[in-house]
Formats: sequence, structure tokens, C-alpha cells
Amino acid sequence: MSLYGSCGIADTVGVNFADRDQALCYAYDVVRELMGCREPQTRTWRLDVYEDHDRRVFEIPLARLDETLDHLAPRWRSRIEDLSDRSRALLETYSAARITMR
Repeated sequence: MSLYGSCGIADTVGVNFADRDQALCYAYDVVRELMGCREPQTRTWRLDVYEDHDRRVFEIPLARLDETLDHLAPRWRSRIEDLSDRSRALLETYSAARITMR
């Protein structure tokens, strides 16, 4: 799994599962633990799940599982999720540019 906010954080050890459904359930638990009581700060993050360390099988934007947004109308929730995705993309671009400049 890798976590993306402004830059990636790779889990080089990982966890093995019998199938993708189990991996996805575990990833959802990890997302909920990461967000725990700090949803606004983690809303732009994304958890990527890999198979065999090189093939991404799931991308889980944390905003998608953010229960603090459940009270919103679907249209507004979708907008916040989209804004979170765009913010993450901007942060990733900024991080890559900083690395290039170094």
C-alpha cells in the first residue's frame, strides 16, 4: 500500500491476502484509522493498494470514506470529493517540482 498526500509514503513490507476483496476491506480499515478524528486534514490523501509491489489494483481517496460528510446532499459531497482530488493533485505536482528543483 502507498499513501499519497503531498508525496507518497510506501509500505515496503505490505500485507498479503488471499484475494482482492480481503485486501480492500483491510485498506478501508486502514483509511478509517488514518482519518480518525482528523478528517479535514486527511481528506486530500489517497491510499493505493498494490498487487505484487508493482501493479496498483485500488486507489482509495480518503474523502470517499469520510463519514463526517455523510450529512451532505450527494451533489455537495461529490464536489468536496472532487475538490479533495484536485487539491491532492496540486500537492503532488508541487512536491514533484520541489524534488526536481533540488
